Amino acid sequence: MGPTNNHASAAKWKDAATGEALIGANVYVKETMRGGATNTYGYYVLNVPAGKHTVVMSFIGYEDNVQVVEASADMKFNIVASPIAIQVQEFEVVGERKANTEDTRHGNGGPRCAETADPARALGEVDILKTIQFLPGVQSNGEGNAGLCARRRAGPEPHPAG
Repeated sequence: MGPTNNHASAAKWKDAATGEALIGANVYVKETMRGGATNTYGYYVLNVPAGKHTVVMSFIGYEDNVQVVEASADMKFNIVASPIAIQVQEFEVVGERKANTEDTRHGNGGPRCAETADPARALGEVDILKTIQFLPGVQSNGEGNAGLCARRRAGPEPHPAG
């Protein structure tokens, strides 16, 4: 491979008021629309061909920084960005609230024969204990079917018979 005419344009981009690095700021060359983002330290490196290029840096809440650079050698510079206020018109979010619960108690529904039979066949599993493990509130206590732990159904306490 022969020598390339690409040069590295490297910079650190930081907040003008605090000096903090601007993480994830967009940086690209306008003519080629190729670029990247600053890293966790606010640094970026772009490889640009020799010649005059417009490097555009943008970050939400900050003024865009546009620099025209003459890439004849590797370049390194620091950039400070000034925060700006973004003015938007007032808007209203409208929606309907739908009741998504019938009851606030957990585990109010118990397994029914139809519910336990269909998933067993659909999943190719005919073992009823394996099928029960797929129900909400049921967990296995270990490998295999040796022990199942079922969450107690919510509701009033049962009255003793008698």
